[in-house]
Amino acid sequence: VKLFQMVIDMIMSLPEEKRPALLKSTEHTIQIDHSNVAPGLRSSITVGSAESKSFGRGRPTHRLLATEIGFYDQGAERVLAGIIARMPPENSRYVLESTANGQAGLFYEKWNQATSGEGNLTGHFFPWFEDPEYRMLYNPQLQGHGPLGKLDEREQWLKEEHGVDDDQLRWRRWMRAELGEDMFKQEHPETADEAFLPIGSAVFPSSIVDWIVMTVYDSPVESIATGYQQWAAPSKNRPYIISIDQASGEQKDTHEKPLDYQVISVWDAVTLEQMATLRRREITASALAAAAANLSKEYNEALVAPEANLAKFGFFDWLLDSGCHNIYMHRNARGISSMGYPVNASTKPALKDNFADILEARGCLIRSKNLLHEIRNFRFLKGRGMRAFGAAPGGNDDEVMTALIAFDPQVREAA
Repeated sequence: VKLFQMVIDMIMSLPEEKRPALLKSTEHTIQIDHSNVAPGLRSSITVGSAESKSFGRGRPTHRLLATEIGFYDQGAERVLAGIIARMPPENSRYVLESTANGQAGLFYEKWNQATSGEGNLTGHFFPWFEDPEYRMLYNPQLQGHGPLGKLDEREQWLKEEHGVDDDQLRWRRWMRAELGEDMFKQEHPETADEAFLPIGSAVFPSSIVDWIVMTVYDSPVESIATGYQQWAAPSKNRPYIISIDQASGEQKDTHEKPLDYQVISVWDAVTLEQMATLRRREITASALAAAAANLSKEYNEALVAPEANLAKFGFFDWLLDSGCHNIYMHRNARGISSMGYPVNASTKPALKDNFADILEARGCLIRSKNLLHEIRNFRFLKGRGMRAFGAAPGGNDDEVMTALIAFDPQVREAA
């Protein structure tokens, strides 16, 4: 009823010369006369609930707005799918709108498709500070409406990067106190990444992750034709680390395409600044090795540290054949050295703890938005103990694994 009234109010608020002539209005449908465009041309707007099993059935729909789909149940999702299936592909458009509701369900899946470039959807994120109503005016006689005092780091960033003013910051402080940190992020997010509250217990708490958003670049300095993103070029005589996470290729989507990514990350061995990243799904192991070798040459013959688990299946040979000879040799507890970094149940906890310490000390500069997303969604895996962790359901951890390897003290020492 409220949505239907909003449609009526919108139509009636249009200037008279643009307001369409209404043929009739029922409880849920408006019929509009377009005979001024073409004789006999008509259209209708219908507002209904996705909980209704019959809603949307009948004639094809050309324009669809589905609101708050993050809170649809499975029955409502089937109704939505039925409407979309009847939309003519040549002359139709639909908008799926919602507040985030965790990392599960239709909305989360559609958002990932839209932002990853898969499918035909386009993602649009609207942070709370774009709404002019979210503000508290200065009034020293009211509690919470007075001077802000010293701004914290995030508030300063909001002012400098997004032009958020003092009235908006007053509102933000009040609302965060009302809702709590996590619910504020879901209901009034400042980035799309933090809107979807992860499932399960976080490996890296938000208290030591939130600052990273202030170091991330929205886009790389340069997008190289060979497929990798570059944020900073190499400096003369500077040591660099190139860490690699290979995908097994075992996980595939319904079209038999790989779900995991092959990732190469380039890091300054001293400052741990992210320099460049290659992240691709459909690339062969030999092409990945050639790309790593090329990056090693570009970054002062950088140390190449591949995850050893899959690299033993010919990857080291491809690296050598591509002209890469500065390959990391890992020394185990018995003093035995072997190529690559072994990521397993005994090394992962130490990698995780070291990475957490560096994050907490802000001892790195992370540039990739995807890496921030993977760090935020690195979870303890349910039912497998606190020593088992990885990507949240439906997510990836390929890029974060390259960071864990590059940040390891033994790798940095070898660089």
